[in-house]
Amino acid sequence: MNLVKLKEDVENEGFYLNYPHLGLAYLASMLEKNKFTVRIIDSSASLININEIIKILKEEKPSIIGITVTTQTLRSVYLLVKEIKKASIKSEIVLGGPHISAEPEIIKKIDVKYGFVGEAEYGLIKLCEFIIRKKGSINNIKGLVYKKNHKLKINERDFIKNLDLLPFPARRLLPNDKYFSPVISGRITSMIATRGCPFNCIYCSRAAMGRQCFHRSPENIAEEMKECVEKYNVKYIEFVDDTFTIKQDKILSLCKLIKEKNIKVKWGCQTRANLVDKKLLKEMHSAGCMKISFGVETGSQRVRYLLNKYISDEAFRNACKWCKEIGIETNAFFMFGHPTETIEEMEQTIKFAKELDTDYAAFYITTIVPASLLFNIALKEKLVNSDVWEKYMLGKVELPAYIPEKLNFKILEEMHRKAFRSFYLRPKYILKRIFKLKNFSELRNTVRIGCALFKNYF
Repeated sequence: MNLVKLKEDVENEGFYLNYPHLGLAYLASMLEKNKFTVRIIDSSASLININEIIKILKEEKPSIIGITVTTQTLRSVYLLVKEIKKASIKSEIVLGGPHISAEPEIIKKIDVKYGFVGEAEYGLIKLCEFIIRKKGSINNIKGLVYKKNHKLKINERDFIKNLDLLPFPARRLLPNDKYFSPVISGRITSMIATRGCPFNCIYCSRAAMGRQCFHRSPENIAEEMKECVEKYNVKYIEFVDDTFTIKQDKILSLCKLIKEKNIKVKWGCQTRANLVDKKLLKEMHSAGCMKISFGVETGSQRVRYLLNKYISDEAFRNACKWCKEIGIETNAFFMFGHPTETIEEMEQTIKFAKELDTDYAAFYITTIVPASLLFNIALKEKLVNSDVWEKYMLGKVELPAYIPEKLNFKILEEMHRKAFRSFYLRPKYILKRIFKLKNFSELRNTVRIGCALFKNYF
């Protein structure tokens, strides 16, 4: 089986990085455990295009091709599927990932037989047994989306409650030397400690996955960290959980284990500013944490609360101040384009970003994604139609952005560029980055980020 990750159309703006796709690596490890032969094609990291993917598929002739689909890669996936069929590659195609979970009906428009909503580690094994080994039935495969009698069937989705039962991701199948983070030189990887998110921010499609949150044990996480260091020579691990510190007691236990097992690796995470305190941050730093990202979204507390993100300006000030005092680098995410947002509040966002003075900041124009509350708002306001994803897939429209009343997309673009210029061209910021450089590798990383920023925003 070949598992494919395509390049996203939207870059990680302002925080240039590339991490492994854990979803595909988890699927691969489960398939290998059940005696299936697997290959992962990470076209984003390996910088290969659709023609090169087709060449690989022609040579290897896999029984099944699994493709992960985000909203950003929807158009690319559609084009890849067309090319697979045009090349007469006789493989079953299975789609999964965030967009399929949010809009499973899209598999009919892409014209494939199978998809998965939610987690697919166990379901994909059963589907492979059905297709390759001619065993079982598709009727009871959890999370499976499939066509039957010209109708689309969506089986009850799976929730893996005991994440410790999953084998570690099959990193040996990944192009590990291709991944990159601006915070450190050397080999990097990503990990998860939890799956799911209990919060309900209006711009997020997590609602499509449910609001359950399941946690790995600190022992299981520490063992994977140890494997990353000893087997793959990893120097930095990025935890890509939505909210890493949602259970502080588990994080404190993990930090204790990292020190007890003498796991020598730096790591970073993303969390909410109101779910950290100085004591926790000190323990995390002593266990190797060197960077934390916070989703600030906007400098207007009024707007932030309308996003269902009930975190005060003061909570962000405190979290960033504590990190700076302790020695943890910080990154902040901001977006332009929220319901009722004004130009004055966008200016407030730029001002707040500079006030927090994080080590990195990433600014985005708010993208509308399927199954989010913001999508429903945009439908009611007639900013988008219900068939917008199909039109985007077919290249008829661009990825939809939320445009507040009385504003336009050009204004959002201007604020977006202004934010990057205002934040990164400050003499104070430039000097701070220069004085933090320790070696040539860090200088090379900084130049790489700077070139990407200048190319896109300056």
